[in-house]
Amino acid sequence: MSTTTPTDLVAVRERVVGIHQTVPLLDGSTRPYINFDNAASTPALQEVLDTLPAETFISVEVKQSGIERQVADQLRASGRLARMIVGAEFDSMATRIKDALPEVAGYLPTGAAKCFALSTKAGWSYPACPVYEAFASPLSGAGLALDTRGILDAAHAEGMAVIYWTIDDEPTMERLFLLGADGIYSDYPDRARAVLDRLRAAGAMP
Repeated sequence: MSTTTPTDLVAVRERVVGIHQTVPLLDGSTRPYINFDNAASTPALQEVLDTLPAETFISVEVKQSGIERQVADQLRASGRLARMIVGAEFDSMATRIKDALPEVAGYLPTGAAKCFALSTKAGWSYPACPVYEAFASPLSGAGLALDTRGILDAAHAEGMAVIYWTIDDEPTMERLFLLGADGIYSDYPDRARAVLDRLRAAGAMP
């Protein structure tokens, strides 16, 4: 796996937890941050692209098959690709997204993530799994603990950033940052920022 990625993921920790913008919802209300998983309350993609400041790092998950090329064209037209990571849960969709948007960092879909995690746990050298730039993961999956030094070291050795989701409590945030996680997805980015500031003030993190 190449360690060169089209998007600078070195500072992904700063960008992922630093999202703290007001985003309009379809019901007319706003939230400082929202995890766009609920289709009933998800603003249109173009609305999000038009609303968030240009410096915001955006993670996009494509959930509907057949629109990968359309989404890729829309994201490319936004001019924001340098601060974006894109992917899908299903491997076939992720492959189509990668083909349509090769210049943007992508995260491992389910099958590729299992391939990586199982090979790491078994102590095998990284097999011929699909190449992506980030391992975005819950703390556990397929009966395996994924928030371990071994997983982080193996991902970093392959040039992948490691981002965990969805982390809302401060003790877990602190543990993951000290473990070496590159970023987290959270419904409470202000908490994550407070944890980072506290760890840096204590000299525990650069």
